[in-house]
Amino acid sequence: MSVYVGSYGLNILRFDRDPSTGMLTGGEAVAQLPNASWLEWHRDTLYAVSETSTGSVAAFKDGVVPLGQQPSHGGAPCHLAIDPSGSHLLVANYGGGSIAVLPIEPDGSLAPASDAVRLPAGAHAHQVVFDRGAVFVPDLGHDAINQYTLDDGRLTQTGAMRAPQGCGPRHLVIDGDGYRFVAAELGSLLLVFDPDNNLAANRGATVSHRGENHPSGLTFSPDRRFIYLANRGPNCVSVFAVDGPEVTPVEDVPCGGDWPRDITFIDDMLYVANQRSGDIAIFTVDPATGIPAQIGLVNTPDPARVLAQ
Repeated sequence: MSVYVGSYGLNILRFDRDPSTGMLTGGEAVAQLPNASWLEWHRDTLYAVSETSTGSVAAFKDGVVPLGQQPSHGGAPCHLAIDPSGSHLLVANYGGGSIAVLPIEPDGSLAPASDAVRLPAGAHAHQVVFDRGAVFVPDLGHDAINQYTLDDGRLTQTGAMRAPQGCGPRHLVIDGDGYRFVAAELGSLLLVFDPDNNLAANRGATVSHRGENHPSGLTFSPDRRFIYLANRGPNCVSVFAVDGPEVTPVEDVPCGGDWPRDITFIDDMLYVANQRSGDIAIFTVDPATGIPAQIGLVNTPDPARVLAQ
């Protein structure tokens, strides 16, 4: 299996993953793109943001062959998502406070934007998530998670979840029953919204740490019994058991480096991209308790995204 790593450097790197141990080897540069801080695969094409002041999205056939770029219609693009039909790619622009819709051509390349939605002044769009026919976009600047529909390549806002003032929603994941779990970067919170957009729970982003903290990525365990939240500052991964809207703290586990930006499962193993220390920490996870145990560390400059092909 190949694992691709986006970073705040000049290249996208490819590693080989041993399926029996989960270890990563290699790390060759396969594509050149500055600040490729978020990656997504669709069929045989790798898409990557270029998180610069002007902003663009690039496509690479088989992760290697350039298929061109399109403007992201905002500065500092930081997240991508493919719509369920596979016909459009959406990009969230943190600096520009906007969302753009880029049609996907049959060969995997991107066409010019079919729509670009600019949020009110001070907005910071941080992510795009598709779920049950809706599009969710956390706006860190306005303490909201905006909700849209996507029809014929155009976005229409249909509602919003309002987060506590000043908490700065960054990323969310959604369970099978429609509960939305939100990492709030500025308030160091883990929020839970019900399917009707009501705030159902509000707790600290760590189990026990109470100092300065800037939560970043979060993900479910493969069986969706646990949530893992990366915390920058205390440099830990916080584990929570989940049952509907109920969130039970389990443990804070050291992330293996400094400033964990991205966290992802590949099969049943957890990978944490530690941006400032320049490494990816590799963990096995106890399926009964949900607690990770570090088994490896791979050095790579400024990692921001870990993605299996």
